[in-house]
Amino acid sequence: MKLLFIENRHKTYFFEAIAKRLKSLGHDIHFMIQNKDFAPVNTFNNYIIEYPKGNFDFNKADHVEKVITSDRQLNHFNQK
Repeated sequence: MKLLFIENRHKTYFFEAIAKRLKSLGHDIHFMIQNKDFAPVNTFNNYIIEYPKGNFDFNKADHVEKVITSDRQLNHFNQK
């Protein structure tokens, strides 16, 4: 069976332990990685989502507002 884990910062270490066990049972393990610093160290099929490229100007007020309003911590957990 193919299984996909999605990197979730420090929880990825827990996911990696589960994935290791599932791999030993013959499952095909994949990880989708958003932050390379938290990528699993074991050999899995890793897919890395690259950081945005281009002319995104963080100094423009409308761009900053878009980033702020899309922040999950702020919108769903009332944290900064």
